[in-house]
Amino acid sequence: MNKNLFLKAKFINDDLISTDDILPAKFKHMYTDGKKLSQYLFYNKYPKLSKKLKNYQVIISNGIFGIGSSREQAVDALINKGIKIIISNYFGRIFFRNSWNLGLIALQSKINKIKKNNFININLKKGYFKIKQKIFYFNPPSKYMMKIIKNKGIINYIRENKYDF
Repeated sequence: MNKNLFLKAKFINDDLISTDDILPAKFKHMYTDGKKLSQYLFYNKYPKLSKKLKNYQVIISNGIFGIGSSREQAVDALINKGIKIIISNYFGRIFFRNSWNLGLIALQSKINKIKKNNFININLKKGYFKIKQKIFYFNPPSKYMMKIIKNKGIINYIRENKYDF
């Protein structure tokens, strides 16, 4: 993955976004296909957001993102919608781990309320992203974590590196 990424970001200004807000429980058993599940992203909390997300590669939240359950389907649906990176002040621990395990970059950075969507420039290697002239910092992902992303998830990484289960 390039060290500098120029991507379109959707800002969600909310103090708390649970996994049930991301993908409501009533839909998680309807399909096993993340592509089909992706149409129900934010269905209860932001009903019009799912259709708009197809134009974005990054979601930035100024609160806690993905708290509440171990629902892998929420991460899978985000990936299948085309989201490559989630940036938030804080993450639910399990959501954060599920993100990396499935190949979605989750970055923790102190975000203040941001008023509009914009393109952002992200440097994963150096640990910062820019929105216009403002710079935000995060801990850069390790080489191992970036190998997981390159392989589109930890299972593919293990297969690629010929680890035996």
